Amino acid sequence: MHDKSKAELLVLLEEARKESAYYKRLAKEAGDARLRETEALSHVLIKRKMAEEALSLQYRFQEMISGIAADYIGASGSNIVDKIRLTLKRTGEFFDIDRSVIFLTSDDNGAGESIYEWCRPDFESKLAGYKNHSVHDCSWYKRQIFENRSVIHIPDVAELPPEAQAEKILLQELNIKSTLSVPIFTEKRIYGMIRFDAVRECKYWPENQINGLIVIAHILANAFTSIEAEQALLEANSTLEERVQERTRELKSQIQAKERARAELAEAQSSLLAMSREAGMAEVATGVLHNV
Repeated sequence: MHDKSKAELLVLLEEARKESAYYKRLAKEAGDARLRETEALSHVLIKRKMAEEALSLQYRFQEMISGIAADYIGASGSNIVDKIRLTLKRTGEFFDIDRSVIFLTSDDNGAGESIYEWCRPDFESKLAGYKNHSVHDCSWYKRQIFENRSVIHIPDVAELPPEAQAEKILLQELNIKSTLSVPIFTEKRIYGMIRFDAVRECKYWPENQINGLIVIAHILANAFTSIEAEQALLEANSTLEERVQERTRELKSQIQAKERARAELAEAQSSLLAMSREAGMAEVATGVLHNV
């Protein structure tokens, strides 16, 4: 009995050991499942938070674009510079960028540049550097903007292609690590470009933000077109007024000439009449003397 009891006890111990291992495995699997569930939930929460932040950013971006569009409704030749500077400030601060610049040209070839700049308060202005390096010095840049009218997105200046060597040197001289340039144009002409420069670190602009900046560039182009039309109308009105004044002077001169001609004619007629009278009186006198 003793041996049998011992054998039974060993069987029971073995069964207990197996059950213990089984339940430990179940506990581990349950723990792993809970861990996986926790990790999955955390991942979902992180993705949801990222999506909410992205939506919030996009909403604020659209609000900024709407504000800029509304601001340019009243644009005119007298306030356009202030509005340009405000646009640079708003976009620069929104993207937490180091410097934003608008280059404006007088023709489609990039001639006659006007440059407006905004930079972070703790950054030095590079306006003089921009003015010393015209777009004419950068054939690759000029071709992309003024011929192709393409957006130039350079997340890393160091990776510019060999054909953009001049641009690479210029940007590195200005300590620019990343840059984004968007052309400002209409179907009829190109006005220049708006550019954003990152100096502290490299920056990548996602497609939706680039598309938003293209919208802002179109807003600027439409404002410039309206101002040009307004100035052309003012010049036309001024020219018309000058032409009216000139025509008025011509008419006055013609009227005065006619009045002088009439006066001269009347004087000539009066003289002829007087001469005729004198001639008639002389003839009468001669006749009288002949009869005598």
